[in-house]
Amino acid sequence: MCELVRDGKNYKEIGEKLFISQRTVNKHIQNIFKKTNSKNKVELLNTISGR
Repeated sequence: MCELVRDGKNYKEIGEKLFISQRTVNKHIQNIFKKTNSKNKVELLNTISGR
């Protein structure tokens, strides 16, 4: 899922690709933010890229 965020996909596009609802995508992303101590997509992308 992080790869799709990195590729610039919005939550609707991610949901369609993974066959899940946009709300489910949002919940998963929020959980990823918590686990990586990220506050937004920019911080998440910096975290997963090793910056």
